[in-house]
Amino acid sequence: ANLLKFIRWKPSVERAGERFRAHVKWRAEAPFVFDDPKKPLLASEDDDLKRVLESDVIIAPDDMVSKSGSAVLLGRLRNNDMSDGRTVEGVVRMLLYTLDRILERPHAQENGIVIFHDMNGVTKNNV
Repeated sequence: ANLLKFIRWKPSVERAGERFRAHVKWRAEAPFVFDDPKKPLLASEDDDLKRVLESDVIIAPDDMVSKSGSAVLLGRLRNNDMSDGRTVEGVVRMLLYTLDRILERPHAQENGIVIFHDMNGVTKNNV
């Protein structure tokens, strides 16, 4: 399933291989995100991650798809309340967790992701 994230969007084995190798390299250089054995990137095992996810700073409803078929990620940064004890690292982990989950969806693998920052002025006609 991990390789599908890299090959479906632009079906070139060479480009997918390059993207996959770059991803593996990045994971090795930033283990705090995905590969920390004390803090796995699993909402079911990380109470801080779950709490930040539940604040709806970044959301990606399964059924929200753009006109071109892309997955849609909504960034509502005004919901990011750093006074509740969350850390910058925790917010980054939440964002990357959300992106990783989105990339498991076939329509995101095939058509990419559209990102909206802040929801002011966005209507169903824009999506």
